[in-house]
Amino acid sequence: NIYDIRFRNALTNGNMKEFYKLASLMRRFNETSVDQQMSWAGYFIVRSISHHSDQLWEDMGVSNGRLWLGVESLVERVRFQLGKKFTNEDLTYHLDQAKKYHVVLDLLLMVAYPTETKEDYNTTKQWLVNHANYANNPVKNINLSYASILPGTKLEQHQETYGIEPGKFPTTWINQNLNISAK
Repeated sequence: NIYDIRFRNALTNGNMKEFYKLASLMRRFNETSVDQQMSWAGYFIVRSISHHSDQLWEDMGVSNGRLWLGVESLVERVRFQLGKKFTNEDLTYHLDQAKKYHVVLDLLLMVAYPTETKEDYNTTKQWLVNHANYANNPVKNINLSYASILPGTKLEQHQETYGIEPGKFPTTWINQNLNISAK
């Protein structure tokens, strides 16, 4: 029997002290229950290199963890504009640790953010080429979604600054920098 647990955002991204405890408990369960293994998946924030211990990564691996990493953009400048304050070095550390400890990763990426340029797209393509050694181990999927203009967000408030033209539906728009649209 395999137990499959899907954690909500609050558990894996919230109280890291409690998550460390839970990962350790799940690891011990899997080590002592050969016939019944537990697996789990949850959203995870890429944090600075010093934030997660090797022990946590090892516990996540033995407990059959799968992480959905909210990378958003492979371009550091765009990530910082989105409020994601981690470096490319931090991201590579997470990829290395996940590979070392057999933690499956899904990368969540946003495409066509209004400040992206064609150079940023080329940078993204090159990043994928340079990091192909992570394909299938540990990165199983890369999930792409268009940036959306949601009510009350910075994007909605700065539509003119970013050169955003509203699209046919409320959350769709046209990126003037790339001459593409999410409509």
